[in-house]
Amino acid sequence: MEIHDTVLIAAAFCMFNRYVDGLGTWAPQDRTFYINRAKTRAEEGYANYNPYN
Repeated sequence: MEIHDTVLIAAAFCMFNRYVDGLGTWAPQDRTFYINRAKTRAEEGYANYNPYN
């Protein structure tokens, strides 16, 4: 029972940390960014994706 509670608490902290990390992400507000990137993503996929390009 004590191990189970510890695992649940650890899982809750992990979910909270992922949520907080997600709040700090950047997403373009301009729709044309996504429209222009769609063709590239379809051709190249995400295997060779570099977010710094």
